[in-house]
Amino acid sequence: YVHDETLYLDIPEMQNSNEKENARLLKRHNAIIDAIKGSVSAHILYLPAEGTGIESIRTILPFQHSFSLEEDCFAETEVEMGEVSYYLYHSRKLNLKATVWVRKQISMDCTYQVLTGCEADCDTEMKHITTPFMSEHLCSEQIFAVREQLELTGSLPDIQNILFCEGKVRDTEVRLMTNKAMIKGEIVLSFFYYSIEETTEYAEHVIPFTEVVDAAGMTEEMKVESVLTLSGLQLRVDEDSEGDMRLLFADAKIFVQINAMLTDKAELIEDLFCTEIPLEYSFHTLSYSEIHDSASKEVGIRENVSCEEQPSIDRVYLLEPSVWIDSVSNFDGKTKVEGTCIVSILYQSLEKKYCSLSKEISFMQEFEDEMSRGDIKVSTGHFSYHLLSSNEIEIRGTMYIEGTTVKTIEIPCVINAEPRENEECNETRPSLVIYFVQKGDTLWNIAKRYCVTRDSVIVANKLGDENLVTGQKILIPR
Repeated sequence: YVHDETLYLDIPEMQNSNEKENARLLKRHNAIIDAIKGSVSAHILYLPAEGTGIESIRTILPFQHSFSLEEDCFAETEVEMGEVSYYLYHSRKLNLKATVWVRKQISMDCTYQVLTGCEADCDTEMKHITTPFMSEHLCSEQIFAVREQLELTGSLPDIQNILFCEGKVRDTEVRLMTNKAMIKGEIVLSFFYYSIEETTEYAEHVIPFTEVVDAAGMTEEMKVESVLTLSGLQLRVDEDSEGDMRLLFADAKIFVQINAMLTDKAELIEDLFCTEIPLEYSFHTLSYSEIHDSASKEVGIRENVSCEEQPSIDRVYLLEPSVWIDSVSNFDGKTKVEGTCIVSILYQSLEKKYCSLSKEISFMQEFEDEMSRGDIKVSTGHFSYHLLSSNEIEIRGTMYIEGTTVKTIEIPCVINAEPRENEECNETRPSLVIYFVQKGDTLWNIAKRYCVTRDSVIVANKLGDENLVTGQKILIPR
């Protein structure tokens, strides 16, 4: 092919260099260097130096990203496309550059020794606090094929040559069963083709899928998180029963990454004391981020694009958005998300020439809660256009920013306790003490101060519950 003008660059999918065809983390073995290997599949539409029809070529851009990890750490990663640019050296050589965003969420397994109970020869009071913990965490990676036979709708002309196709997975649902997972969703297939009537056409089809995959060890009661990635999409055209080129065969692979978690609760000792033996003990504060709720915001796009320096618009063939997150920042308990959306437009001019436009749109959205940075994702919804004039087009669309709100939880707990040798608690304490409740007092604090059990204070004062009132008179028995 002789390259005369590049019209449109599209990155519809990602492929891995290994058999699973998905950009994913390579497991490390006693090393601190992890690597992500994959490739970007690029479709390029162009006008040849001779002729009027659009042609297409496809190329693969491999990539690799390495990063260091401390020992006992592990990373969960996701890869998404960023900006794509090109430079035309001459009519037969094109330099293509694509930015790949790699998001890493690094975690560490931590082990703490804490007290969950205590035995002594005298009455021992323990104040417990309940904390959740992950009792089981299982991962499963599966791949399955989706094949579908489609037929071109009656209003569109027959296909001469498919220029490019792409697909997006949406409306997914993953439901766990015993050692299995049922996966539902649909692929939105869109393709651009050159017809036998020598026109350029655009069409869409929706392909639903349902698949049951292996998920060893997983059960229905486990909480599930999943990532579905479309890969290896191919579209082939063939003759129908009447000899027309209207029959389509779609073939794709879906890579499924499933994380299943089972949570439980543990009671830790927050504080303790003995009624007769003074104790020496030390504390530790456990800190973790607790996921609260899913949060999402819809961001509307409405932008005018002018083509005053290019040929006027007669017909729009293709409008394709690509979006990514540039930065996420937390401040005052809130989260600010900033990103970029590039909308590419392929159109035919009044002079029947093929031309392209692109518009870069920055966006910013604030969430009232603190969000987990590694969970924030952005996706595009429906995009449309309105031709205001032959020199100006209005773009309208919707983006969705999704994530999970988190709250930092701190739990003080006792990690060890030992008696003080040859000491007794309040040796000269009188047999009865009258105490007036001060602001901030609790039954626990008062009982600990005088080395008596809470039950003995409740019985001596005929308390119905542990709620105390400032100024209330309390009898402290021996």
